[in-house]
Amino acid sequence: MYAIVTETPEDAERLIEQISENDARKDFTDADRARGYEQLALLGVSAAKIAERTGAADAATVKKALAARKNAKGTAALDAGRTLNQALALAEFEDDEYAISQLEEIIERRPEQCQQRLAQLRNERALSEKRAEADAPYVERG
Repeated sequence: MYAIVTETPEDAERLIEQISENDARKDFTDADRARGYEQLALLGVSAAKIAERTGAADAATVKKALAARKNAKGTAALDAGRTLNQALALAEFEDDEYAISQLEEIIERRPEQCQQRLAQLRNERALSEKRAEADAPYVERG
């Protein structure tokens, strides 16, 4: 589903109808939903109102979809058929090639373990940041 952004309330209503109707289709993807939510957000419709009017998600899910669409890695993941949560995970680590490779591998081979690996990567990142913080005074002294 692709939509053209315009600036009238009728266009927002039309998009809401399209999303609601298409959401019943089996092949309507997270990428399709996210694109529709993005178009509505560009028309000034809030995430809460999008969720309420489309009946397809809660406001938190709409916000996640919008966040994924704002990120190149998240958008590419959605367009490649990844789930919303997988796209957000990849977007979160967009500047970390190691983490991206780990996530892409787990998504391909064992997608049910994606959230577990994501938690591990978050912990590793936090530990690395704490180490760098602890090392900083020593690095300054040479």
